[in-house]
Amino acid sequence: MLESVVQDLISSGRAAETGLMIDAAGGMLPGSLTTLLSDMSREISASITELELAPADEGDALYRADALTAARGTLEAVRLAQYGHTSAAIEELDTWLAELSGLEDEQ
Repeated sequence: MLESVVQDLISSGRAAETGLMIDAAGGMLPGSLTTLLSDMSREISASITELELAPADEGDALYRADALTAARGTLEAVRLAQYGHTSAAIEELDTWLAELSGLEDEQ
C-alpha cells in the first residue's frame, strides 16, 4: 500500500516537473501550466493524506516517515512553481523525486 502511494507521488511530481520544463521552453498554452500544477498539488496532497492514514507496523513506520518528508517537500516544490519560482521548483522537484525514487528502490 505504501509503495503504491510513493509511485503515485513520483508520477505526480514528474508530471509537474515535465510541465514546468515544457512551459519554460514555450511549449504550453496559457493557463495549462496553472491547471496542471493545481491538479498535481491536489494529487500530492491526497497522497500525503493516504500516507498519514495508512496503518504501518514498526518496519513500515520509518519508510512512511521518509515518504511523508519527501511528499511534503514535493508539494512545497509545486507550490513554489505556482508562485512563479520555476527554477527553484525544478531544483526542489529533482531533489525530492530522487528521494522518492530511492524509497521505491528500497522496496
